[in-house]
Amino acid sequence: MLKLCVNDKTKDLSNNHIGSSIPSNLPVTLKTLSLFDNYLTRSIPDGISLLGQLSDLSLNNNHLKGVITDVFL
Repeated sequence: MLKLCVNDKTKDLSNNHIGSSIPSNLPVTLKTLSLFDNYLTRSIPDGISLLGQLSDLSLNNNHLKGVITDVFL
């Protein structure tokens, strides 16, 4: 389990061999989240829409599946 500070504004979790899904315990204060070059295989969770300040999300070089929700359009 990842330990994240509730006041984090930027989190770089790239190249960390994170598998399966995007962590669900992300602080709502995040503005930048980098998860590229991991082993993410599930879809982008709807809960990511709760990160209202998020302006930069990097998910490249994973194996995500599913539909991109309207929150990203």
